[in-house]
Amino acid sequence: KYTELHQLSWSVVYLAKRHIKDRVTLESEMETEAQLLRLLPQQTQVDILFEVRTPVLMKHSLFRILKGECHHAIRAMMVDCVQQMPTRHMETVFEKGNVCTRMYFIEGGNLMYTRNSALKHWFTNRDMEVERTFSAAAFEFGKIFGAKSYRRRSIEQDSRHLKGTKCEEGSWLCEAALWADKWVNQGDLFSLAHSKLVTINSEKFGQVIKKH
Repeated sequence: KYTELHQLSWSVVYLAKRHIKDRVTLESEMETEAQLLRLLPQQTQVDILFEVRTPVLMKHSLFRILKGECHHAIRAMMVDCVQQMPTRHMETVFEKGNVCTRMYFIEGGNLMYTRNSALKHWFTNRDMEVERTFSAAAFEFGKIFGAKSYRRRSIEQDSRHLKGTKCEEGSWLCEAALWADKWVNQGDLFSLAHSKLVTINSEKFGQVIKKH
């Protein structure tokens, strides 16, 4: 009724519905875990978080080494500096130029990393499916905006203007934030669908490593 009353555009209505649906799903998942942990003693909470979060971190050699050489440090990380971060469809995780304070692991879903902010706007406005290739995206981009220069170029040449990297399960980003003081993001990261990330807070990570 609200959308009809205010005569909102179809694109805004679509995004609003997607966000509401994802929010309900995310809140349900997060609340289920929170409810479970509240019922358990701290040691058992650590055991659960260790088994749930560790497989994601093991994709990276540093954390495989820490698990083998300093098991207590990894367990401490689960409580002090590792958190789950759910994202909604087309939600921006971070933007180019922002100071980065955490490392990101992709636990599930699909995200896009790019240095071209126009790519997110194009995905948003056209409601692109995740599976489409960048070549197809560049071709459609030229048709949508009627740019003659895009029509004259080959699809391969056009793809440079929408360059990005799809980040899927097992990928990680911003490792430099763990080691550099005030690391600045070099691009944008946004979700193409309902996704889950696991983050490591850089300041708390340093404190855990110093302690162990």
